[in-house]
This record gives sequence, C-alpha cells and structure tokens, in this order.
Amino acid sequence: MIDTYDIVIVGAGPVGLATAIGLQQRGISNFIVLDQTRDRKSVV
Repeated sequence: MIDTYDIVIVGAGPVGLATAIGLQQRGISNFIVLDQTRDRKSVV
C-alpha cells in the first residue's frame, strides 16, 4: 500500500518541526516530516 500525504516537510530541524507543530495546531494532520539520517552513504 502506498501512503499519500497532502504535505511533505523536508528536514526535521527547528523550522521543519515548528511547521509540523503549526500544521497540527491548525487541524492539519495528513503530513510527513522527512529527515536525513547520518547513515547515508555518499554517491560517487
């Protein structure tokens, strides 16, 4: 099954999380917050 979101927030830093909190406070809950993991391997 493929998940569908109305909003994608790229980055879980202060601004991304503040955006997510603001959306939640306004009753918008169909969003996802994506964050880069430290385990990513570089592409050469």
